Amino acid sequence: VIVCLIATWSCGNESGNQHNTNQGQISHSSDQLPHSSSDESADNIKWYDYDEGMRLLVGSAKFGIIYFDTTDCAPCQWMEDSLFSNPNIIEAIKKDFIAIKIQTARNDTVHYQGRAFTESYMRKLYLLPGYPMTMFLEGRRNQMIGGQAGRIQPEHMLQLMSYFTSNAYKAVDFDEYRDNLQKDKKRER
Repeated sequence: VIVCLIATWSCGNESGNQHNTNQGQISHSSDQLPHSSSDESADNIKWYDYDEGMRLLVGSAKFGIIYFDTTDCAPCQWMEDSLFSNPNIIEAIKKDFIAIKIQTARNDTVHYQGRAFTESYMRKLYLLPGYPMTMFLEGRRNQMIGGQAGRIQPEHMLQLMSYFTSNAYKAVDFDEYRDNLQKDKKRER
């Protein structure tokens, strides 16, 4: 199912203008030890490893961002330097999201549906066609609600996050939501 979600995208994609959704379930084991990949400060996103992030996310009112990257990936580096360092993105993530990073070049152990896997194997579990890949989850129901492959421009990412946090994804598709935002901006002028 996720292959259909992201089949046309790969590491080299730079458009950042596609949005796809998937209603598949995500599960995890709750017996992992906490471990976050970086400290939270005013200038940084606090990235959690998969186990701790899922433990914090599942059942919460927050949304999740699962970001997959790897080494030697220019679009992944762009995401780090240009998207995830943007103050507006940092603020929006801190407010409404739990950020989870899976670095698939590593072989650290993570847990998915009660089984242990390496981070590198998570690419196969999520059927990723390439990098970078950003997925969105609803914490309360532990459900995948969307995904975006390739580079994402900051304005587009803010629209995606607003689409989910406003719960518009339950009523309209992303293109209609974005069109409505543009119509509202024209009316305000």
